[in-house]
Amino acid sequence: NNSSTQDLSAYHNLKVVSPALVSINNQYNLQVNSNPSLINTMHTQDKKIWARFIINNDTKSNVHTFLSNPSKTQEIIKKIYQVSLNNQWDGINLDIENVRSQDRDLFSQFVKSLSNLLNQSKIVLSIDLPPDSKGSNNKYGPFDHKIIGNYCDYIIFMGYDQHWSTDPVPGPVTSLSWLKENVQEFTKTGIPPQKMILGLPAYTRVWQQDNSGKIVKKPATSVQYVEDLVTQNHRNLNWNSTLGEYYTSYTANNRVYQVWLPTVTSFKEYLDLIPQYHLAGSAIWSLDLMSASYWNQIF
Repeated sequence: NNSSTQDLSAYHNLKVVSPALVSINNQYNLQVNSNPSLINTMHTQDKKIWARFIINNDTKSNVHTFLSNPSKTQEIIKKIYQVSLNNQWDGINLDIENVRSQDRDLFSQFVKSLSNLLNQSKIVLSIDLPPDSKGSNNKYGPFDHKIIGNYCDYIIFMGYDQHWSTDPVPGPVTSLSWLKENVQEFTKTGIPPQKMILGLPAYTRVWQQDNSGKIVKKPATSVQYVEDLVTQNHRNLNWNSTLGEYYTSYTANNRVYQVWLPTVTSFKEYLDLIPQYHLAGSAIWSLDLMSASYWNQIF
């Protein structure tokens, strides 16, 4: 909203913002939530707008229904192009993650068609890609890295979640060693490094286990909040150089708490991967979890 865009001027070196301005609703029609004064404010601050494009109810079956309807996908692609022009968006950020492996070719075709149309007016197409859970040199995953690497202007590697909320074993949301592994995997399977943006999480988890070791709670909270929490409670933080972050565990209220905590030092180590692997830049998910003062210590 407009008040939050005013605050963005306090974030140093913030070049691109990606608000969720466009989505596909339950009837597979395009919904646009753009605000001309918001766009003007961002452009006045020399920031680019890459409108984030999502499917509201993005179950794998809903995504399949959409992708397998050629007339509907073409209609949506044309509308996205038109609203991008009308609203003076600088780019589209494609954030559709729940794609079945069986729909790999359908998704690739959607990306190709969208890219070809946006290219006519030099509208940037970026895509958010999770790590390839299937492995196997990207042969069987839902996202064809070679095609996506060829047709998208930027690929934002989502450097999270190394350990999801559903994991039976606690662990870090991201880590230096894991980021390296996945950056190497992406470049090996067809994502050009000069197009890759390193996406980093502004959150971590406070894992809670009962006496039997069962995970009973794993809330995701901003790294800033968790850092304040462990510092105020005088918890011992131990640096792990492989992970590039701190670790602490403690017992309270008959529960064992475990925290893997990235700090400003961690973020700087993660960002060193950009020159090391010749990447395009970095991104943070999401800005409402990171204050301008914390951001400015990093950037």
